[in-house]
Amino acid sequence: MTKSKLMVQLGDDYNDGMIYIPRNIMHSKLGDKAKLVYSVYNQYETRDMNFIFKQLDIEVKDVVKAYRKLIKAGWIEEEEYTPQDIKREVLTREKQLKCEWCHEGSLVLHSHHYPIPKRLGGEEVVNICPNCHYAFHSLESQLI
Repeated sequence: MTKSKLMVQLGDDYNDGMIYIPRNIMHSKLGDKAKLVYSVYNQYETRDMNFIFKQLDIEVKDVVKAYRKLIKAGWIEEEEYTPQDIKREVLTREKQLKCEWCHEGSLVLHSHHYPIPKRLGGEEVVNICPNCHYAFHSLESQLI
């Protein structure tokens, strides 16, 4: 994954193109990723993890972990969703994430150790859609 430079501002004013980190969270014991996720959540008033992922250029799994930490620490209230709410989101949400293999849009991406499996010491990761991930492991088990 290519790292981009984020423009971050500590203070009370929003500037275009910058992520504003509120002073109250800056001095908390949360990690930097959790602080950044909270800042985007707060600045853009959104819980959309895909949007936050794109704004920060960090892995989706790190956004999920940050959300859990923020909820546990009381910075974000956990919301209850019914299965119908989730189905509606799946059917209507724009598929903004692109699979690195098939290049199709997806709501979620899986981090997959490739070309060397994690169990063999692999550290490189590709972000692929659930279909490609499932197909890879299905074919892998059939070919072995």
